[in-house]
Amino acid sequence: MPSIRESEGDRYSAPRCRADLVEALVITPGPFDDTRIDDEMFDTRQANDATTRTFKSTILRVLMQVNFLVIRGLALGNLPEEARTTLDTFFTNDYINLGDNVPGVYVNYIVDENGIAPTKADIIEILAVMREYLGNDSEVLAEQVDAQFGGSRKEWRYAHKPETKRVQAAFIKGMEKRLGIPKGADAQDSAGSEADIKVEAEPAGSEVDVKVEAHSDADADADAPSRVPATAYAQSDDDMDTPIPCGISEVGFSITPLKRIQDHQKHTNSNSIMNLFEAAARYLFGNRYAIQGYVVARVVDPTLAGLSEAVISRLACSYTDWGGGFNGKLAGLSVHGLNNMPTVLADTKLTREAWITHEANEDMANVEDERVRVQERIAFLEQRIASRHDRHNYATERCIDAAEAYLLQSGRRADAYEKIKEEKEKWEEFKRKAEEEKDPDWLKKVRDVCGAT
Repeated sequence: MPSIRESEGDRYSAPRCRADLVEALVITPGPFDDTRIDDEMFDTRQANDATTRTFKSTILRVLMQVNFLVIRGLALGNLPEEARTTLDTFFTNDYINLGDNVPGVYVNYIVDENGIAPTKADIIEILAVMREYLGNDSEVLAEQVDAQFGGSRKEWRYAHKPETKRVQAAFIKGMEKRLGIPKGADAQDSAGSEADIKVEAEPAGSEVDVKVEAHSDADADADAPSRVPATAYAQSDDDMDTPIPCGISEVGFSITPLKRIQDHQKHTNSNSIMNLFEAAARYLFGNRYAIQGYVVARVVDPTLAGLSEAVISRLACSYTDWGGGFNGKLAGLSVHGLNNMPTVLADTKLTREAWITHEANEDMANVEDERVRVQERIAFLEQRIASRHDRHNYATERCIDAAEAYLLQSGRRADAYEKIKEEKEKWEEFKRKAEEEKDPDWLKKVRDVCGAT
């Protein structure tokens, strides 16, 4: 049975144009009986017909800044693979022509060198390491995981705050649901349940820096064996060694998106869930998996910054609920300041491009692409309607023929009934006349005649 992530991917990749995709994106709550982090945000913007039309129109403006093949890659989660083939030229041109000069929404994935997502078996081992890390029970493991990437020397650098631990635990729970890991798995063998992850009050005072020696196996070969013993996670599953369908994504917005992607790759001011996942993967498998990011939508209007991030997050299913991705908080909340006039005016003072100049970079090719797609969609619907009309007309003609045949047979039956009635009347008339002409002495008369002769 496909996961909710796969089902959502199929639903978002089915539309043939952006206008139809809008209708699929705004469905709230989702069709799979599972709540999403952004349900309330999408629902409140569809309070009545007027707000719904405005909201859909704005979403369409966002999607008009996204290449349609990128849209499909986001929906199906295979964007890293497509970026190496079909979309290679597109991303190369975007990097050369726009780079960090135009703000944008980016998407990160953790994949191997070929753009392939981790296997189910590898993810299960990574989740086990994450659980042990969050449990605060193994300082040795925590030091080794923390040392996989340079930078912070903070103890438990990926989960030093209670809120961080909560979103990490939510990600693990969602991913287990996505993988179909049974709820009845032995908690002790599988590194504990969500309740076993210790969420303590944030300590007062300054943070303690811990000097950690870099782990010698940080750059180990990609085929490094697992360090996690067999657990209740280990299941008999034919799909254990196949990549997880649709991958695992993380979505964000930045005025300098390429630089922001590099920050994520360096674990600098990044997403703690994604960072811990990658650090645990490197701890287990060396350099087999790493963060790879792509700028998928250029934002040329500051009023669309927050909604662009929210729309792409829903399209890419990047939230932690039901294990779609690494985003544990509602998208669009951290970019609202871009809508303020002081920020817009300050762009020039900070030697950045003023927002008004970004409008010149609006991708009008997508407008033509959407026009063609809408025309193709209209032609397809017209053909389907015409085909249905043909089938309807054929069926109607058959019904008419059948009705005429029925009427003909009914007429014949009526004629037959009329003839039978006439014959019956003749027979009755014959009997009546015979009764009237009946002579009770006819036998005597016959004898008399015969005797006379």
